[in-house]
Amino acid sequence: MSMSPDAKQNADYLLQYAQSQGITGERELSNFMGQMQYESKNFSSLEESFAYSGERLYQLFQGRNGMDSLAKANDIAKGSPKDIANAIYGGAWGVRRLLNTELDDGWNFRGRGFIQLTGRGQYAAIGQELGLDLVNHPELVATKEVAAKAAVQYWKDNVVAKGYQDNVELATHEINRGNEGLADRQAAAAAWESKLQQGYVAGAPEPTPPRTLKQGMSGDDVRHAQDELQSLGYLHGASDSRYGPATKAAVESFQRHQELEADGKIGPSTQQRLDAATRDRQLSDLTSGLPLLREFSDPSHPQNALYNTLKDGFPPGTSPELLSQATAACYMCGIRQPNDLGNVTCMNGRIFFDTESLLARPAQLDINQPAPSVQQTMQQVQQFDQQQAQIQAQVQQANQQANLQQQGPVMGGPQMGR
Repeated sequence: MSMSPDAKQNADYLLQYAQSQGITGERELSNFMGQMQYESKNFSSLEESFAYSGERLYQLFQGRNGMDSLAKANDIAKGSPKDIANAIYGGAWGVRRLLNTELDDGWNFRGRGFIQLTGRGQYAAIGQELGLDLVNHPELVATKEVAAKAAVQYWKDNVVAKGYQDNVELATHEINRGNEGLADRQAAAAAWESKLQQGYVAGAPEPTPPRTLKQGMSGDDVRHAQDELQSLGYLHGASDSRYGPATKAAVESFQRHQELEADGKIGPSTQQRLDAATRDRQLSDLTSGLPLLREFSDPSHPQNALYNTLKDGFPPGTSPELLSQATAACYMCGIRQPNDLGNVTCMNGRIFFDTESLLARPAQLDINQPAPSVQQTMQQVQQFDQQQAQIQAQVQQANQQANLQQQGPVMGGPQMGR
């Protein structure tokens, strides 16, 4: 996606600042820039727009503060941006989720910056870490300089702290509290990775985009695309570096599954999606040889009660794969038992799981894509648990070291007086 000159300046500024703060690994930097690109609408907007239609409001915020019908959403959409912000970020939901306790907090602490910081609680926490009074001056977050600082601080606090910096999907959960725009975020991260591999630096011209591949062409880039299509199961037979009818048909099939225009050509968007899908497949292959794990459907599993609650609420005949994926999505957002689960709604190919627990956050599940196998889901949960255990161990070790430093050196025999 091309950028305006102003947007490119924003992106370059953020890239340079992120690198100065230690975000230098290719995968992490690509993930970070891709996430910020999606959140800030291609680096063009540092303040949330409330130009929502009623349908879009209902899709994104169904059930929030009494928005339980499209008619109510349409009424809210007729209001001013301030009215809309207060309706979706204020009220009881805003107090509970965002610490928005004052009348106009929904508007005053609307999404700003590259990360779209939202809510009095986030503004206060990030402001304290940065040494800035963002509660009394929330407009600072919409400046390029503070937006970059807030984005990096949020990334370190919420993504790096959990070890998710190289994983687009897990980072998305921490930034968006769901999978909103996951495919576009993956494509943006892949595009940044490609640019960085080509040696892109802040302030330099955009790298020349690769040629659009189509039927009749040949070369190493065609062979590379064929290899990716083969690994994903869309193309059969040996790669021959020639873009023939079979390759075109495979590309069209891939594009349809990715909800892209099925024109049979590999332009930048299709290539980015190919790269992202190939990386996901490689990660899946790495875990396919692991031993079988206990499933949620096992009565002895700690989350079996949650699994059965979801099973009772889903339509009869729902596959074990989808039920396991739904249970995992809830589990990784802190929804562990039936009492933690709030309203469950389905709209436009997504399932939304609200929560009654203050220790959890809402979960989302995209059902437009085929669910992974039950064992793949359990392996993802195992990886999540391992990462959480590593983080907890690091925190405990840091606390122990801090305690030792406070106690001072311990020597044999009585302590010497002054």
